[in-house]
Amino acid sequence: MQISTNTTEKFKAIMEGFQDIVPRMEEVALISGQISQNIEAVNSTSNQLLVIASENASVADEMAGATQEQLASMEEIKLQQ
Repeated sequence: MQISTNTTEKFKAIMEGFQDIVPRMEEVALISGQISQNIEAVNSTSNQLLVIASENASVADEMAGATQEQLASMEEIKLQQ
């Protein structure tokens, strides 16, 4: 009889442990989902920043080219005077 009581008590302790673990596992799953969403948001923002940086570089190249053309025109006008 004592073995049965002892086994029952141990089984109850195990079940109580599972009851504590399940909510924690659910919380971990929820937090993992939130982390995944945040990572996706960071990736999206990073990609947007890369696009903006590329566009800025393109504009800077265009401005440099236009400046060179203006300088050449000014040099030509200066030589004509």
